[in-house]
Amino acid sequence: MSTRTPGRPLRTALRCLALFALLALPLPVLAQVVNPVWTAVASTGTIDEANYTPVNFAFGTTNLGFLGGNFGAIVARYNVTNINGAMNPPWNFLELGAIDTSNMAGNQVVASLYQVNPCTGAQVLLCSTTSVLTGAAGVCTTCQFAGPIDFIQFLYYVEVKVSRTAAGINEQALTLRIY
Repeated sequence: MSTRTPGRPLRTALRCLALFALLALPLPVLAQVVNPVWTAVASTGTIDEANYTPVNFAFGTTNLGFLGGNFGAIVARYNVTNINGAMNPPWNFLELGAIDTSNMAGNQVVASLYQVNPCTGAQVLLCSTTSVLTGAAGVCTTCQFAGPIDFIQFLYYVEVKVSRTAAGINEQALTLRIY
């Protein structure tokens, strides 16, 4: 003779339903379309070899600037990678974070976004943004380009040029974003 507790199948079914609902709850969050942002700190760029003789650049934790009393121009390049998987991101802006302490001509930070044909190497400038006088604090400037970025057909990089005409002027590249 077996004894059955009334309502046991119903409680089991309710527990299974509650567990399913709990596990399914995060799925709508994961299913949302996310538009990631490409970012780089200025200290992660590849320095043009012309800046090595003599060495005139210095990296900080995140910044790129001049070594000691050197002046002239520093050029660094940053590979733009497809962080959006197989999809082409709907990016339209390049942002530069920089310190610009001089309002004299020739003292500035410029970031330029280039599109590259992977077979020919032909480059197309998509947009450039230039630092503005900030004093000691950094500020972001942006430029807008005609999107979308097409990682299926092209490659991309950002070129940063830090320029100063004399020692004592504190021009620095800090950050880059494409969104």
